[in-house]
Amino acid sequence: MLIINSPASFTLQKLGKEFDLLRIADNQIINIELKNGNVSNEAIRTQLIQNRYYLSTLGKPVYYYTFISGQDRLVRLSNSGRLRSSYPTTMPSAYPKKKDSE
Repeated sequence: MLIINSPASFTLQKLGKEFDLLRIADNQIINIELKNGNVSNEAIRTQLIQNRYYLSTLGKPVYYYTFISGQDRLVRLSNSGRLRSSYPTTMPSAYPKKKDSE
């Protein structure tokens, strides 16, 4: 099960583009779209590629995922634009690592 403690639904006002979960850190961005029910791989891929178009302008590495709750399935968009099965343990850390002195 994937649990994310973050507010849902972020909208880029000037574009009217909505993202379900968007974590913007100093060194990376993680985008997770949430789906419920039956959704085709092509629809998921199309949405993630559109997200890549908008978010790539921010100049940081971006990781694109979709979680399909009805199937308990997580997929990611590869650099080549293909969907790949993924697991929460393989996702990049959304939070910076703390130094030993902290």
